[in-house]
Amino acid sequence: MTDNTSQAPEEPINNRSARLLVARAGALPWWAFLLALLFVYAFIRISTSEEYQDILDALIDRPSATTSDKFDVVYEVDTEVQVIQEALTLRQPDGTRVNIDIDDVEGREEGRLACDRQADPDCVDQFGQIVTYRVPAGDGDTPVGTAEKRGVLAPEGGLFTIVNFPNGSSIIIDPNNITSREEGTLLCNHVLQPGCQDLTGEIVTFELPYVLKQGLLLREDAVIRHPDGYVETVRPNRLSDVETQECTREEIETCFGGEYTTAIFRERVVGTEVTSDGENIKVRTVNEQTVFIPRERIINLESGLVECDRNANPRCQDFQGTIVAREGAVTSGELSLETNRSVSIIPEGQTTSVEIPKANLIQDEEVRSPENCRVEDEGACFITVKEKDSVVAGRIIKDTDEGITVQTVAPVFVELDPDEAESTRRAPLGCALNNIRGCNAGIWLTLLVTFVAYGLALMIGLVVGLMRVSSNPVIYHLSTFYVELIRGTPLLVLLLFFAFVIGPTIRDMKPINLGLFEFSLSGFYAILNDIEVAVLGEESFLSEAVLGLAIGYGAFLAEVFRAGIQSVGRGQMEAARSLGMSYPQAMRHVILPQAIRVVLPPLGNDFIALLKDSALITVLALPDLLQLGRLYITRTFQPIPVYLMVSLLYVLLTLLLSMMVRYIEKRFKLP
Repeated sequence: MTDNTSQAPEEPINNRSARLLVARAGALPWWAFLLALLFVYAFIRISTSEEYQDILDALIDRPSATTSDKFDVVYEVDTEVQVIQEALTLRQPDGTRVNIDIDDVEGREEGRLACDRQADPDCVDQFGQIVTYRVPAGDGDTPVGTAEKRGVLAPEGGLFTIVNFPNGSSIIIDPNNITSREEGTLLCNHVLQPGCQDLTGEIVTFELPYVLKQGLLLREDAVIRHPDGYVETVRPNRLSDVETQECTREEIETCFGGEYTTAIFRERVVGTEVTSDGENIKVRTVNEQTVFIPRERIINLESGLVECDRNANPRCQDFQGTIVAREGAVTSGELSLETNRSVSIIPEGQTTSVEIPKANLIQDEEVRSPENCRVEDEGACFITVKEKDSVVAGRIIKDTDEGITVQTVAPVFVELDPDEAESTRRAPLGCALNNIRGCNAGIWLTLLVTFVAYGLALMIGLVVGLMRVSSNPVIYHLSTFYVELIRGTPLLVLLLFFAFVIGPTIRDMKPINLGLFEFSLSGFYAILNDIEVAVLGEESFLSEAVLGLAIGYGAFLAEVFRAGIQSVGRGQMEAARSLGMSYPQAMRHVILPQAIRVVLPPLGNDFIALLKDSALITVLALPDLLQLGRLYITRTFQPIPVYLMVSLLYVLLTLLLSMMVRYIEKRFKLP
């Protein structure tokens, strides 16, 4: 018997291989392959482009292996100083200001200083502390008293008796007012009046008639001399333990008038902490400033007296250095900004703009392409400018074939004793492996805010999720109110609400008297400020941003936990209760361990979403990844490469977090 059943023709081997190849190719993670190509391309572009390298360094806070600039600090240390003079600044009735010595003050009282309405009918009387002080009587004045003064008689030969003072001034006196005479030298106060001359001759003591005037107290000043010789003017309330002793010029060089007054001055040392080993604190109070001058731009070199920059360091001294005459620089590039005072140019091959004051430019040497182009015109405006010749003075610290480096401002280091110095500010600076606290901007701040806010959101979501499955109606409705209210509010609005409503309200809240004790959140606000200063070095909206993100995402995570808890069969709770467990014990040991495995995927998704939404804190001027990108754009006016780099870094972070979430899901998934 034969089988007549027809058989289908056998498929060619080539077709089967092709189908198998297509099936295997379809199973490959093509999305991962494409992302890998994207990152390979990005790596090549970054490694071969100085522009992208500079952008990347800016966005990740320019980390380094080591740094000496660890903290921006303010220390207060008690220093014994010499009090040279105490003076008052007064406003007179005619509106002019006058400085008087504290010894000329006759009295003080609160009152009204009537203005000079004859000079200005529309003037307004001033209220405050009225100071009555002595001034020498002039012609036509009726003296109200006399004050004892000392001076040196001028050489005889005139019709008038003239007395000279060490400060260079002189006065005509009545010989009948002289009370004593002696030969000697009248010393001047070289500290208060540099350049004054001691006077030798006949020293006379005389009575000088005076009249009284009044003025409104504007300011009190004390002139002090530091141990290193630096003289400055401070407020008297910063002095303590004032003591006066008798002295002679032979004993103390700065003795004046037979008295030497000392006080304790609370001096502030502001700068960058370089080292702190427990026995010594080294602070750089003035940063070094240098100028590199190419060899071809040097016109002339000569030695001479260099006046130091007292704006940078008031205590500096002029020194013998080098004065360099240099030819004006020529700058070519794209015009990025132009104002009435300056032009900003992005030089060829660079990414950051250079601002040049127009007062330094030679107008006839300016060339633009297209001709007479402006920043507002369509297309790029290229410009070439030449600066005027200038002079640089300082010390030559490096001399090479390419040029010289001139130190215009030398660094100043101050060493402090930790037992005598009190720190009032200690803000982290350079980001480095030996100063992790300095990594507080850019991508590091984005990660910090994300992890801290998500940790708080997990706790909030778990607590509210448990409240959402509670049988207590009060707890249930309160938690539901929170979830519905927060989920219905945009996250950006929450951030602004916490920054400008909740924060100021807590800060200005007055203590609430509850009978046995007072309740106030101002202490909590102070703690948050201390945390912000420890992280960023200054008060900011960091804590408000973290709380806003945490409370916003806490509402979404609460629903995730509620759904996970309710996904566990009711019989699990009943079985746990039948074994003698309480409700909290059953929830902790039986229900939550099962629910956690169910909610892991949505928790991971919300974690990634929070990372991306952390970019919203830019509106609070926090230096996160996006904010540093925006600041970089304001300097370079190149948004495209910056935002591309910002996007790439966010994608890289989310991919790494996605891989971590997938690993956790596989590790704890239900069998």
